[in-house]
Amino acid sequence: MDALTEQATHRSLSRIEQLDHEIIELLLRRREMARELPAPSAPRATDPGFAEAVRAITGRYREHLGGGGELVARAVLVLCHPGQRP
Repeated sequence: MDALTEQATHRSLSRIEQLDHEIIELLLRRREMARELPAPSAPRATDPGFAEAVRAITGRYREHLGGGGELVARAVLVLCHPGQRP
């Protein structure tokens, strides 16, 4: 890989990493807002419409943006252990 390609790859990875941080921050804000709302009357996982919507969104994400496994893992770490920042 030549130096120009390597620099472009590094810039792209840096932008993706920055976007990941922004997404995680939004998830943290969303969690705080959701905690202020009353709990749903039934678990959403039992709602077939909700489960199908989650599958569809996940499929579109994978199709258009790639797996996103690292983002998901980092988001779960931050959301489950707020004191730790990856």
